[in-house]
Amino acid sequence: MKKQEFGYLVLLFLTAFVWGATFILVKWTVSEMDVYYYLFLRFFVAFVSLLIFYPKQFFRVDKKTIRSAFILGVLLFSAYAAQTEGLRFTPATHSALISGLYLIFIPFFSFLLLRQHVPLPAFFGALISFVGLYFLTQYSYTGINVGDGLTLLSAFIYTWHILFTGKVAKEHSIRALVLWQFFFITLLSGSIAAAKGEFIFTFSSLALLTIFITGIFATSFAFIIQTAAQRIIEPTRIGIIFALEGAIGAYFAWAFGGETLSFISFMGACFMVFGVMISELSMFFFILCRRGKKILCMKPL
Repeated sequence: MKKQEFGYLVLLFLTAFVWGATFILVKWTVSEMDVYYYLFLRFFVAFVSLLIFYPKQFFRVDKKTIRSAFILGVLLFSAYAAQTEGLRFTPATHSALISGLYLIFIPFFSFLLLRQHVPLPAFFGALISFVGLYFLTQYSYTGINVGDGLTLLSAFIYTWHILFTGKVAKEHSIRALVLWQFFFITLLSGSIAAAKGEFIFTFSSLALLTIFITGIFATSFAFIIQTAAQRIIEPTRIGIIFALEGAIGAYFAWAFGGETLSFISFMGACFMVFGVMISELSMFFFILCRRGKKILCMKPL
């Protein structure tokens, strides 16, 4: 393994680590701050920090790029709004684990909408993950609270965001798309927060810490690292690393947030992480499908 590749793998793991660690921080923060005001501050910080490095990609842009970025921005805003609202009503452990399900939704949407080959193990992984979700909610669909439902909705929306990004990314500058997305999310969340009269100018040390970590490390730097890593590391390996986010989030919620799981819920959490791992590993089979080896593949309808 080359030193550069190893370095990016370490940075990707640190990205997943930061993403996982922030679930409990965000939950604490939105208990004392409006959700949309928090999102406004987070993406404003992310937008400004990227704008400093890439001003030309923001100002020198065509209308088609702005239109695509607006659609992506609305999708990403909706995903973050649903996830962050969900954190108000569900434990950070649930939010971290359910959020990671977007990794198993992507193959299914690709199969249904794009008629792409989907490896059969991806379906097994999805089944295992949803069995885990059933256990996580104590054997009852009524155990899925409002927060769980909002988080699941955010995973669906984020899947659409990823698929649409894959469609338009080849036509536009990635940096321009991300900068304008962050700009539109800042406008949307800021407008809602202003309409609700939630703008405040005194912050607790916790809120400042959360805004700094999520704005800089979990949003701005995460984008830079992921974009650079994708040039030399296979998407499968990146997906496997990102699948650790849910487990890391659950650990931080337990270690620092005092959240606990029953034995059944813990088994459900393990099933969910295991299922996501299987789904991501199955992308190796997807590569075989693309090469014409149809072993363990489902053909498009």
